[in-house]
Amino acid sequence: KNYIIHKIKSLYNWARMKYSIYINRNKRVNKIKEILKEKKENYIIIAHPENVEEIDTIKGLFKDNIINIREQYTRKEASQIARSIVESNKKIVVFDSFVEGWDMIMSEIKDINRKVKIKVLIHGGIGLLSDDIKWNAYNTVIDLYYKRNIDELGFFNKSLYEFNKRKGYNVQYLMKNIDIEDKEKYKKSQEESNLIKIGLYKAYDNHMKNIFSQIVAVSLIENAKLECIPTNYKISMMGRKYNINLTGESRNLSKEELYEKMANNDVNLCLTTLDDDDNLPIESLELGTVCVTGKSYSYFKGTELEKYIAVNTNDDIIEIENKIRDVLENKEKILQLYNQWKNSYVEEANQKKNEFLK
Repeated sequence: KNYIIHKIKSLYNWARMKYSIYINRNKRVNKIKEILKEKKENYIIIAHPENVEEIDTIKGLFKDNIINIREQYTRKEASQIARSIVESNKKIVVFDSFVEGWDMIMSEIKDINRKVKIKVLIHGGIGLLSDDIKWNAYNTVIDLYYKRNIDELGFFNKSLYEFNKRKGYNVQYLMKNIDIEDKEKYKKSQEESNLIKIGLYKAYDNHMKNIFSQIVAVSLIENAKLECIPTNYKISMMGRKYNINLTGESRNLSKEELYEKMANNDVNLCLTTLDDDDNLPIESLELGTVCVTGKSYSYFKGTELEKYIAVNTNDDIIEIENKIRDVLENKEKILQLYNQWKNSYVEEANQKKNEFLK
């Protein structure tokens, strides 16, 4: 009985997938054509709708010129999309990272019109290539560059950009522009409390996120209340072992929920062992909450702001504790320094973007 039920479900899912791929193809392509008509610039950015973090990174730079396109499973649909893009007279097509099937769109665009420039945005540092999915995507992009189906690579990680530039690749360095609209709506009126609210978000239980060093550092702060999301059994056990006032949930937060929680804390933490250019420190400061980060976080490197919020050693528990106390004491000064940094940074970020879109 179970075998029959499983077989029926498998056949149903297979039929549903085939229906979506083949029967809805024209509907998807026509929708893309309509969206292309609305885009007035001479370039478009192609992004995957489920890569929310990456879309947040590029939205502040490229505004409304982003089109969502999912994986491609057939050459025919990829060809129809490519033809629609070329016929829209876009001179530059930028792919935000890489997902399965986008290589077919790139090659079809080049077959139709080699004058159309194809560029690819690459997020994060090279340390992230230990992840198999990111490795496969990066490897495919480099192969497509060698085949001349990609004209230029845009890096958000400065170290990786400088490396590829020295290797002779046609590359450009880009800078994030995180711009949170209507920031005040996330702030809630707070009751008087002697608790210090500390947030630790998107800190998954893996070595790159350095989560346990941050948790035990909080245990040294009197009257601290730590919210850790997502949490799990090991994190909860650590909280009990060290008598930490710890709350959390096992699920991931929506962007709205994340902003609301970060905006209403006294301090947030983001100390990763790798410079993966997390958006969280900038998002936290944008929302008016100071954030402790590390020297590996490249965006504040060499600034006075970095001296106030960055620890020298990301897994030094005592240094993290002292830095939490320092940022709480110097909150107003840190937010003032951030606003000064942001003004000059946005100007430079827009300049880099314009160079990339030449």
